[in-house]
Parts: sequence; structure tokens; C-alpha cells
Amino acid sequence: MQELAAQGLASKIWIGFKTENGEGGDGEEAEQAKLRAGLDSAIVREKSNVKCNDVAGLDSAKQALQEAAILPVKFLQFFTD
Repeated sequence: MQELAAQGLASKIWIGFKTENGEGGDGEEAEQAKLRAGLDSAIVREKSNVKCNDVAGLDSAKQALQEAAILPVKFLQFFTD
């Protein structure tokens, strides 16, 4: 389920990078490909056994991650129309 939600989120992100007619410009296509490659390499595809409590400090970053990514995946019904 989380993988499907991540794929849906990635799709929504990439839609935002298209121009109004749905096509990228010449310079934009190369830039999008570079950005896509960078973001794709940052996506963790396998489940990790590291929990937020295992990471010391960074409380505000962990809270932001919880609110922006984890809660919408766990409680999708509260984040949809």
C-alpha cells in the first residue's frame, strides 16, 4: 500500500513539472530528466528496520515527515475529498 501511495505521489509531483500543454520544453526535458534521476535515486524501495526513535535529535524534521508523508499514507481517508 505504501509503495502504491508513493507511486501516486510521484505521479502527482511529475505532473506539476509539465508545461501547460503537457509537454516539456527542449531545455526543460533535460532538466526534468536530471531531476527525475536525482529523486529516483533518493527513493527507498525496500522496507527499513530503522524507526524514527532510533534517530537522535531532528525532532522538527521527524514531525514534518510524519505530517507530510506518513500520516497521509496511513490515514488516506482524512486527506482526500
